[in-house]
Amino acid sequence: MVRLQDINKENYGRVVRLELTEKQKEVIATNLESLAQAYACRDVCRAFAICDEDEVVGFILLQFDKKENFYDIWRIMIGKQFQGKGYGEQALLLAIDFLKKQGAKVIHMSHQTNNYGPSKLYQKVGFKYTGKIEDGEVLMEYHVSD
Repeated sequence: MVRLQDINKENYGRVVRLELTEKQKEVIATNLESLAQAYACRDVCRAFAICDEDEVVGFILLQFDKKENFYDIWRIMIGKQFQGKGYGEQALLLAIDFLKKQGAKVIHMSHQTNNYGPSKLYQKVGFKYTGKIEDGEVLMEYHVSD
């Protein structure tokens, strides 16, 4: 069963050691960089290991700024050996549920203009393109239904 687990001393190393394909390394920050960002922005974001039972299969970084009413799936990655098995979809649905419980009505997400690979997955779970591009990122939104 797929679940989101807080990053802790037991799973930190497994999260950091997850690898991407060579092509993905060009467009996605490393998990170590993402964890540093999560720490620097700890008042408005939270990092999770994506786990299948006890196996760490990926990483997700969520931003939720209740004061600004801004909710974002800042980063998601699935280790290359676990890709294509449905973990990304399950993790996104869990992230949407988590952000909804934080009060989100609209959840934001983006990807680089040179990385349309994951767009089918994002659209499959309900994200839609906004038509906006900012800082080389194509913006998407998910509207939470009550």
